[in-house]
Amino acid sequence: MLRIILVVLLVGVAGAACKSGGASDSRDATPVSDEAFLWAAQQAVNASLITENDLPANFDLTTGGDENQEETEPEFLLTGECAEFNEQFNSNVDGNWRNSVAESETGDFEDPDGDEFSSSAAAFRDASAADAEAGDMDRFFDTCTEQFETQFVQYLGGYLQEVALEEGKAVLDVSTEVTEISVPSQGDWSHAVRMDMTFTVDGLPVRLVSDTVTVRVGRMVGSVDATYTGELEASLEAQRDGIVAIMADRLAAENAKLPG
Repeated sequence: MLRIILVVLLVGVAGAACKSGGASDSRDATPVSDEAFLWAAQQAVNASLITENDLPANFDLTTGGDENQEETEPEFLLTGECAEFNEQFNSNVDGNWRNSVAESETGDFEDPDGDEFSSSAAAFRDASAADAEAGDMDRFFDTCTEQFETQFVQYLGGYLQEVALEEGKAVLDVSTEVTEISVPSQGDWSHAVRMDMTFTVDGLPVRLVSDTVTVRVGRMVGSVDATYTGELEASLEAQRDGIVAIMADRLAAENAKLPG
């Protein structure tokens, strides 16, 4: 379930919580063979991801639940000025960026308390293509947050009820709040968004907080997803920011290696 939530956050709900200057990589052409560029782009995204060595020793890579359990992907039917995002948003829910040429992602790194980190990266042919996707996400978050929250609560409530029924439990009082959050600026453009989810299971309160921090450096884009259970501690946010900084450095290094 958490992977679906975080994927939705990554590709559909994003805001410019912090922005730095314009593109540092003005190269808009790839004067090498297409095959060579695609190979280099895939190597770059693979090398940009966080690893177990970037995290405290108590985080282990997990598969994120029952591999045999199928997850129902949410479908959003936005209206008015947000309707233009429907096709883009629903086609992107599997995690694919529209104009990327290579992508990669980690599994979930989880600690014994249930806190999780994961990461993903994408490469584009030129900086303007990556920047255009960032602009789309800014517009979405600026205008469509309220509609998204309403429809996501409906999806999340239905999903939780389905899972709870299998376990003989009852889920009630599902709510979600999506907000921009402030994080240290990274790269050419960066943003951070938080989804705060609460519900009850057999009368017991549950809280999940999912932060997604996305950074663009030239032709590379990467995201760190952090999910916390229970009360959110400042130490966890500091840990998140440190991991984002590591990934931003890797994106910059890999962007510099891309041919063209």
